[in-house]
Amino acid sequence: MLSILFPKFCIGCGFVGDYICTDCFKKILIIKNNRCIYCGKNGTLGLTHVACRKTKGIDGCVSFYKYSSLIKDVIVQSKYRRAHLVLSSLLGAASPSFYKTIWKWKKMFSPVVVPIPLHSQRELERGFNQSNIIGNHIAKTISLPIKNILIRTKNTKHLANIKNDNDRRMIINNAFKYVGEGVPETALLIDDVITTNSTVGECAKVLKKFGVRTVLAFSLAK
Repeated sequence: MLSILFPKFCIGCGFVGDYICTDCFKKILIIKNNRCIYCGKNGTLGLTHVACRKTKGIDGCVSFYKYSSLIKDVIVQSKYRRAHLVLSSLLGAASPSFYKTIWKWKKMFSPVVVPIPLHSQRELERGFNQSNIIGNHIAKTISLPIKNILIRTKNTKHLANIKNDNDRRMIINNAFKYVGEGVPETALLIDDVITTNSTVGECAKVLKKFGVRTVLAFSLAK
């Protein structure tokens, strides 16, 4: 009945049947080798090179897709359509091999999944937080615990619209606060898109300030 009343249209081509049809999914650029988040060179399991590590930085990063125009449209549309269904289509279409690195991270670090929060006002307006949807999917798929141990204290501008990296860092500075009970050894930050690392970097800084030893990051796109 829902399919009849609210048919799914492919965001890429308008084909009826799903939010991302088979043909459009084939056009999505997949990240085959996750690189060091800081220098951009090949690394093992997406982990940050020893020489690139920062005391309060990201220790590893994995993303599924390159931030192409189609992926951008999917993520933008998910903010205004039925986000659970749109993002589930994208996550569900991912090959099981995509999750291999995170499975290995589980064995190495036993991380706690930590979705990056929206400001309460932004989440109220939107009705959901995309990172929570993605985080719950990852936690369920990999059998990891999930905790919302960060809150966003500053209702910042949309960073995607800000081109200058330094401006992004200034805007996101001190935008998060740790509110968790207890401190996990390792946290796996979840976001929909990672571009300049400003948001995940700021979250890592807060987490490590409160005693988290290792901070990893996952995003749908990069």
